Amino acid sequence: MKCSHLVVNGLKVIVCGPKRIKACCKCGAPASRECDWKIHGCRADGRQATCDRGLCDSCTYSPAPEKDICPDHKKAWEEHPANKQRALPLETSDSASAESK
Repeated sequence: MKCSHLVVNGLKVIVCGPKRIKACCKCGAPASRECDWKIHGCRADGRQATCDRGLCDSCTYSPAPEKDICPDHKKAWEEHPANKQRALPLETSDSASAESK
């Protein structure tokens, strides 16, 4: 069993388990979430497959509540014709935390 020492939202935590903790695909920090961009294919349980790249709180992009996407899929989201006409910019976790203060 592998244990990792992490800082999550300013709190020091120890996480133990058989699964290796992913690194953020952008900065390499421990990932606290995964990219939710839908990709072709299905999981073993029949649900839609998602990108699942690791993301830390600082590097995630949230185009909608409870949705996080990686930098590569942020570009795809911005370039999609249906999204070019949206008035709201993508929200990063940095801008969301600044607004809540």
